[in-house]
Amino acid sequence: MWRGALGGWLITASHHQRHHEQYGCNYGLYFRFWDRLCGTDNGLGDFAKAHAKAAARGSRGGDLGDAGRGGPVTRLDVEVDNLRSAKGMIRICLTADPDNFPACIDDANALTRSVPASVRTTSFPGLPQRGYALAIIHDENSNSKLDTIAGIPREGYGFSRNAAVRFGPPRFSAARFMVAGDAELQQVKMRYIF
Repeated sequence: MWRGALGGWLITASHHQRHHEQYGCNYGLYFRFWDRLCGTDNGLGDFAKAHAKAAARGSRGGDLGDAGRGGPVTRLDVEVDNLRSAKGMIRICLTADPDNFPACIDDANALTRSVPASVRTTSFPGLPQRGYALAIIHDENSNSKLDTIAGIPREGYGFSRNAAVRFGPPRFSAARFMVAGDAELQQVKMRYIF
C-alpha cells in the first residue's frame, strides 16, 4: 500500500479487492475522494483472507461438489434471450458459491463458457444436483470484460431466474436455482441500459 499523504486517497489493489468482496462500495477508479464524499468508501480488502479461502476450495478437489464421487448429476441448459445484436461474445459464469457471485473471479470451482453471440444456447453437463446462480454478459466488443461508464454497464447483462437488478447486481439468493432431475433449463433475458 502507498504510504504518505497521497496513500490514503489513491485507489490500490486492496481497495479494489474490497469492491469485489462486497460490491456495494469502493466505486472509485483512481482516487477515493468520491467514495468518501458519498459514504461508499469501505476501506481495504483482505488479500490474505481471500487467498486462504481460495486455497481451501482448491484442496477440496476443484469441482462443484459431488461430481466424480458418485453423487447424482444432471445437465443444465441455458437459453439467452433479448440480445440486441449478434456481435461479440456471450460470457457465462455458473457458480454455487454465494461469495463469488456474480464475478466468479476468485471461484476456482466456477464453470464458465464463452460462446459467439450468434449462439443463444449452451449446456453444462454432469453437474452435481444442488443450488447454482448464473451471471451472463454480452461482450459486444469481445474485450473479455463488461464495459461500464461510472459503474453503469454499457453492455448487456443477465442473471438466472431473471433476478431483479437495482443499484448493483442481485444477491446470490435472488438468482439461485436448483438443479435436479434429468435436466434443468434457465432462460435468461438480457438487459441493456445504453
